[in-house]
Amino acid sequence: MTAIETFRPRVRVIDLETGGNGANDVCEIGWQDVIQDSDGTWEVTAERGALLVNPGRPIMADTMAIHHILDVQVADAPFWKEIAASILRPSGRIDALAAHRAAFEQRYCTPRFTGGTPWICTWRDAGLAGSAAVLQPDASVSTHAFGSRP
Repeated sequence: MTAIETFRPRVRVIDLETGGNGANDVCEIGWQDVIQDSDGTWEVTAERGALLVNPGRPIMADTMAIHHILDVQVADAPFWKEIAASILRPSGRIDALAAHRAAFEQRYCTPRFTGGTPWICTWRDAGLAGSAAVLQPDASVSTHAFGSRP
């Protein structure tokens, strides 16, 4: 992140893939950061990534079929509790985490890992102009910048 980006509102958009409903069943996380320009528009940054995560147990066959993640791929990957905080609370400024159907992600991205960072739900809020208003209610917001998963 550049020095200029450090002072701009920043949202980390995340997407989890899970191998079940247990607290440690995350098998992959992807993220993309967006920042707000001085003119109020949102811009996708270069800060993004994806990591496989070891859920600590075999991945169910139906989950493998959906996500195309195999046990052998996550066998040497770190566990969720080892990496979650470093991804969900990156260095520098972060004003919110965002996800489509954020309530699902919040089951795994608990305050222990997020530090209590507020959430934006792109499904519930059904529009980024409304979501961005959570960060700056008086800002004029362009909604085209949020989008692609890493």
